[in-house]
Amino acid sequence: LIDWTTDRIGLGPTADGVFTSGGTQSNLQGLLLARGEAERRTGADVAPRLRVLATEHSHFSVIKSARIMGLHPSAVIPVPTDATGGMSLEALRRELEGVRARGEVAMAVVATAGTTDLGVIDPIPGIADLAAEHGAWLHVDAAYGGGLLVSLRRQHLLDGIERADSVTVDFHKTFFQPVSSSAIIVRDGATLAHVTHHADYLNPRTAVTP
Repeated sequence: LIDWTTDRIGLGPTADGVFTSGGTQSNLQGLLLARGEAERRTGADVAPRLRVLATEHSHFSVIKSARIMGLHPSAVIPVPTDATGGMSLEALRRELEGVRARGEVAMAVVATAGTTDLGVIDPIPGIADLAAEHGAWLHVDAAYGGGLLVSLRRQHLLDGIERADSVTVDFHKTFFQPVSSSAIIVRDGATLAHVTHHADYLNPRTAVTP
């Protein structure tokens, strides 16, 4: 199912993912990966300067995840929306330039594909352009709108999602699965190393006797 989902998104052969219990955990995982990549890229302890950009209509788990990671609530910068309720590209550019000017680090830009209250899909292609320009991880929260990946008439509404570094997909929402099931999908499976831990008691070597 992970392989099928990465194929529908269009992420390519290096993509991978893991299942989680819900979109909140998937969004947390996505931002953990974003932090890991920011720290790897800068080679320094940049935690106090890390910033996440998302609209006020993004899922509450974005702010919650920042707090869990030890970031101050002000580390999540609210990006104004346009008349449609989607992220304003002009405002995003302004906020990203402000982050750079203040010597902060744009850890991640969170685009929402289907907001909980309005069902709005942020302009992903333009957001991807700006995230790439500023070296920010692009996370697309498609927990609600991910079902459009299989729509013959509406899939184009998710154009640009193939440029994401990570994507949240909830199979218990528009994929209509009867139990809570989410996944965090990543463009490069190697980035999952940021959240990989090994414990011998959970991964025992099976002794094979002749």
